[in-house]
Amino acid sequence: MNESKSKIQSFYKDKTIFITGASGFMGKVLIEKLLYSCSDLNKIYILTRAKKGCSCDDRLEDIFKLSERYCDNVAIRGVFKKKRTSDIWSQSDHLISEVNIMFHCAASLRMNAKLKDAVEMNLVRY
Repeated sequence: MNESKSKIQSFYKDKTIFITGASGFMGKVLIEKLLYSCSDLNKIYILTRAKKGCSCDDRLEDIFKLSERYCDNVAIRGVFKKKRTSDIWSQSDHLISEVNIMFHCAASLRMNAKLKDAVEMNLVRY
């Protein structure tokens, strides 16, 4: 049976993706959709941090389960798990040379924050 690839599957074929906020709701939904629909990805890099008593490794474990459920050939790498976001800049040359697509899903969910503070926290601080 000859299955032709959709335009989206063709676009993502052999791409390397970097995702911030991958352990949050939207990040997990994005990863699940990419793995389910686009099994020809090269790899996915994620940026995560420890939160509320969970280490980076604990948070990554949930994400790795998505990879195991959908495809064996896509590597999800959490190599950019640092205590401070600024620590990833030492590895930025690697990101720049390898990553094709970036999704920024990290966000503060404090609903009572002032708009100016929310914009600063969610968009500007990176």
